[in-house]
Formats: sequence, C-alpha cells, structure tokens
Amino acid sequence: MNILSIVGLSALVYVLAAIALWVYRNFVHDSKLTGKDTYAVVTGATAGVGEGYAEELASRKFNLVLVSRSQSKLDELASRLGEYFTCF
Repeated sequence: MNILSIVGLSALVYVLAAIALWVYRNFVHDSKLTGKDTYAVVTGATAGVGEGYAEELASRKFNLVLVSRSQSKLDELASRLGEYFTCF
C-alpha cells in the first residue's frame, strides 16, 4: 500500500464516520425536548402532515396546542390522541 492509498482510505473513513454521526444525531437519538414543560403548536392538525406531527409530538409527551378550521375534526383528533397517549 502506498501513501496515497492510506490517505484516501483515511479520508473515506472520516467522511463515512461524519455521515454516520449525522444520521445518528438527526434520526436515531431521542430529543431532550420532552416532558411536562414542553409545548408545541400544530396548525392544520386534523389532516395530513399536521396530523402526523400531532401524533408524533403526543407520543413524545409534548403538551399540544392544536389548530384547525373544523371544530368537529379537532375534537375527534383530541379524543383519539387522548386514548393512545396520557393526558393530564
């Protein structure tokens, strides 16, 4: 193995380690932003992406402020989230 092979291999290992660390920090590691004092406002909470965000944040024990145009859909979502996740 010549010196250029060693340098190239070292650079490759460095880049792969940096990518692995980024993936861990952004997708694997649990956020410290949970608990009774953490709030989130979710707009459009009764459908699509907003509903998904509301479900995920509820599973992480966030206190939620849900915003929607439809009161009936909002009540339905709140009761569904209350069934699956602890409400105080």
